[in-house]
Amino acid sequence: MLISNLINLVLDSVGKIHNYSMNDNKKQLFNGILVVVGAALLAYSLTVTGVSVYVQIVGLFILMIGAYRASKHWAKHKNDHLDE
Repeated sequence: MLISNLINLVLDSVGKIHNYSMNDNKKQLFNGILVVVGAALLAYSLTVTGVSVYVQIVGLFILMIGAYRASKHWAKHKNDHLDE
């Protein structure tokens, strides 16, 4: 319940600021979640002893996918503020 309210709050604030469609907001939220999950896995694997190196690889891979998708979206929409 709390997570859904937080997601709705983030989507509403992003929608008001950027005037993107809801689909773009969900894509950006998904990209952000990928970055956070990847960073959490990577941080966990670096701080806890005895964790497999594959957790580091998966964490880094997820982080990089999220960063790539987010930067691709930003580059695509970099001039949207000029249309207003």
